[in-house]
Amino acid sequence: DNEFNTVQHKLMGDGISSDLAKQATSEMMSKDPVKTTVRQKYGFNVGEYTNPLSAAIASMISFPTGSILPLLAITLFPRAIRIPATFIAVIIALAITGYTAAQLGNANKVRGMIRNIVSGVLTMLVTYTIGTLIGS
Repeated sequence: DNEFNTVQHKLMGDGISSDLAKQATSEMMSKDPVKTTVRQKYGFNVGEYTNPLSAAIASMISFPTGSILPLLAITLFPRAIRIPATFIAVIIALAITGYTAAQLGNANKVRGMIRNIVSGVLTMLVTYTIGTLIGS
């Protein structure tokens, strides 16, 4: 009953009238309630898996693409501003790769960018702190 209401409210949130949402939910839940609930509540289809080869190719492309800007910043900027310039270049690269990943995955692009930037910045700060503590 709770799952039925969840699916019905999700459909109504997508702009379907209450009566039509109830009818659609009844039909979908009668065929496969678990798959219907997971699809509506969490936004993915049960039984659909990412191809490992596609994931490997995406990683092979995204790593060099995302590292170009920081590499250029480290190489081209004067020593006095190299660290802040690289930090900014990394943020730009993280935004680009986050947007691209969200675009390819049909996800929210802003949230994808923010998630990528936040995790990348935290990783950079931890790495920089450890490097500073250990020394050069």
